Amino acid sequence: MTDLFADAFTHSFLYAALVFAVAGVIHGYTGGFGAGLFAVPLLALLFGPVGAIAVASLTSLLGSGQLLPSALRRVSLRNMAPLLVAQMVMVPVGAALLISLDAALVRRIIGVLVLLSAALLASGWTYHGGRGPTMRVAAGGLAGFLGGLAGVTGPVLVAYFLSAPEPTEVQRARIVLAVFASLIFVQATLLIAGAAGPVSIARAVALAPLFAAATWLGARLFAAAPLAWFRVVSLVLLFGAGAAALVL
Repeated sequence: MTDLFADAFTHSFLYAALVFAVAGVIHGYTGGFGAGLFAVPLLALLFGPVGAIAVASLTSLLGSGQLLPSALRRVSLRNMAPLLVAQMVMVPVGAALLISLDAALVRRIIGVLVLLSAALLASGWTYHGGRGPTMRVAAGGLAGFLGGLAGVTGPVLVAYFLSAPEPTEVQRARIVLAVFASLIFVQATLLIAGAAGPVSIARAVALAPLFAAATWLGARLFAAAPLAWFRVVSLVLLFGAGAAALVL
C-alpha cells in the first residue's frame, strides 16, 4: 500500500489535478465530450499514452455520472443501440493499437487527432447525411476506434449529433450517453488487457471528486456564460493541449 501511494501520488498527481480541474469545467459545459480531448494529450507527457487514457477514462467515468440521469430521460436507448454496440466492438481494436505501438508514436498520434478535432469543432462542421442504423453504426464504430486508440470520441459524436433535427437538450443528451458508454468500454478494455493497473485506478479515484465538482461548475456555467466566449477559450485550450503532445 505504501509503494502504491508513493507511485500514484507524486508531483505528477498535482499536475494531473490541475488538468482535470480545467477538463471538468469543459466537460460539464459541453455536455460530456471535452475532458478527454484536453486531458489525454497533457497527461500523456507524464504518464505515457496508455496511463493517460487509463486515468482519464476512469476519472471521467467516475466524475461525470451526474450528467447521465438527465440524459437517459431524454433519449431512446433503442435508437442509440446500433451506435453503442459499434462503439463496444471497435474500442478494443483501437486499444490494441494503443497498447502495441511505440509510446512516442502514439503520443504524437494523439496530438494530431486532438488538433484535427479542435479544427473540426472550430469549423462548426456537422454531418448532414442519412441517419439510419447503418450510419449510426459507422459513427459509433469510428468514435469507438478513436476512443480506444487516443481517448478521442467527442468530435465524431458532436459532428454527428449536433446536426440532427432535434432540440438542443436531446442532442446534448445523446452526446452525454454515447461518451459515457465509450468511457465504460475503454476502461473495461484496458482493465481486461492489464493496461490499467492499481496506480492508474488510485489516481483516478482520487481525482474523481475534483473532476465531479468541476463538471458541476461547467454544467452551471452552460446556463450562464456566453457560449461564444466559452467556445473560444475551450478551443484555445484544445489546440494548446494537442500541440504540446505533438512537439514536447
